[in-house]
Amino acid sequence: MIKRIGLIALYSGLGQLFLIFSLKFFSYHSTPYYITRIGQVDSLFQLILTIIALGLQSSAIRNIAIAKDWQDEYGKTQSARFMLSLLMLSLVLLGFVKPQIVLFALAPLVALSGDYALYSTGHPVMGSFLALVRILIPYIFLIAGVFLKQAWSDFFFVTGIIIAYISTNIFISKYLGTKIFYTPKWINLKLYLQSLPLGVVTLALYFIGPGIILIMPFFYSPKTVAIVFLGLKLYTIFKGILRIIHQAFVREMIRDEICLKVDNFGTLFGLSLVSFVYIFPNSFISTFFGTNYLNEKPFFYMLSCSALVYSLFSSSTTKALFERKDIAYAQRSLVSSLITISFCIILAYANSTSISAGISLIAGELIFAVLMLDLLKKNIDLKDRLLFLFKNLYLIFIPFSVRLVGGDSFFCFFISLLLVSATITLVYFRKDFFY
Repeated sequence: MIKRIGLIALYSGLGQLFLIFSLKFFSYHSTPYYITRIGQVDSLFQLILTIIALGLQSSAIRNIAIAKDWQDEYGKTQSARFMLSLLMLSLVLLGFVKPQIVLFALAPLVALSGDYALYSTGHPVMGSFLALVRILIPYIFLIAGVFLKQAWSDFFFVTGIIIAYISTNIFISKYLGTKIFYTPKWINLKLYLQSLPLGVVTLALYFIGPGIILIMPFFYSPKTVAIVFLGLKLYTIFKGILRIIHQAFVREMIRDEICLKVDNFGTLFGLSLVSFVYIFPNSFISTFFGTNYLNEKPFFYMLSCSALVYSLFSSSTTKALFERKDIAYAQRSLVSSLITISFCIILAYANSTSISAGISLIAGELIFAVLMLDLLKKNIDLKDRLLFLFKNLYLIFIPFSVRLVGGDSFFCFFISLLLVSATITLVYFRKDFFY
């Protein structure tokens, strides 16, 4: 179990570190205009992923994990995904309204990916490795675009995405022993209708995060959108790491005690993030985003608080799936996302800065946490999670003490990171941590 976590952490960590390095490099050598363009391309591609997945992917992960003949379930799912992607191609015609819309031409390529089956069939390590590959290739191309022709940065980025998906799709099919292409059938689209509530969840949760980048250009300046995009990439990385942990223990999370331990792991991660953002704001922002964004500290403070709220109850999303409370789950997700979007738009008229985006995210995460606790109150114990949080507040004193001695410097930031990581490892990463 520890080996599995270690490998997943290694691949995920390498991928996210490279992503952070790439974005910092790009932001340093680019302008808010080009950062915003990449942000819109990235957000639109994430929307394509979200639409193809909708509730079907969550439902398929659940069904494949418990099915005896998982390949039959997988084949129907892939057929439905491919059929929907072909229908999405018609959206390319709207490219004359907004050029980025032509990205919907990538929908079939996304639909052919069977990466979700790796996690539900017990291959989370391979899944995390391929996720690393899908980060490395596009962002290597993005960096290359900076040197070759910055005006074509988004073209280089999209080219990298295409190459990454073609190569990994072929590998996944060979690794799982499945076909690459499954005949698209109209009848299999009913699977999307059957999992419609989970589809609402997937789409709604997208807007409590990167989805607001698609809305912000209408109400905020390119500079503000660029700042929020960079911050949200880190936020997405944070959520993605916790999601990978969920996928690694997806079968075990049927048990409430495993959900609690997964949330405890996330809480340690979220608490550490908040500590470093508040205690070493200059070092944190300079390290991950560059010195150009030191004036945006309030936004990053709020972003870290949103991450902590999410980490406390992140297992609620997986637990709701296993409890088959799809409709109630969808209703709560939709309300939370609408609050996030509404705050983002309304606050723009009062204060069109990154602070408004930060407030919107906190509002969405808080409402979602409260509503999910109400839905799963028999399975998600608030007291246990808050008790674990308070019991580990001592971790804050490690970076705080180092800051008092050495100030807000990169050296002190790095030493604190090592000390906190070592403390968490010694205290919690025992053989029985997830048992």
